[in-house]
Amino acid sequence: MSFRGWDQYYNKEENKHKHMMTYIRALTRSIIEVLTKDVYAYIPLIIGGVIWLVNVAISMVYIITLENPLIIKTTEYGIILNTGTHADIFFILGLLLLFFIINSVIAFNLYGREHILTYSILFTSVWIQIVGLVLLIQILFLNT
Repeated sequence: MSFRGWDQYYNKEENKHKHMMTYIRALTRSIIEVLTKDVYAYIPLIIGGVIWLVNVAISMVYIITLENPLIIKTTEYGIILNTGTHADIFFILGLLLLFFIINSVIAFNLYGREHILTYSILFTSVWIQIVGLVLLIQILFLNT
């Protein structure tokens, strides 16, 4: 195909769909290849997923039973700075999952070039999950 014909080929909707599906297949294939070969790549994924599930369990069992408004932040003197609702807790859980997924996709895209960068991004996403766990436990203790 000549260079002039490329714009006409690529701008058609069905061809854009083919290119996106090719990219998704290649990304899925590379993730499976990395997970089967490298222990340091899938251990952070398992740990981060388990911590996120613990966050969801804490939210469903303990925090949902509390009454609105929830105390989110206080000063050292006990003055309430921020309050929120249960929707804010689900927003925090959604952000934690979003950060985890985005960091994982970025890490697996970089795996072919820099292994150490992949490991650092994956363990950073685990650290973000731990910070989210601490945040939810703090909200739980402030409201009980």
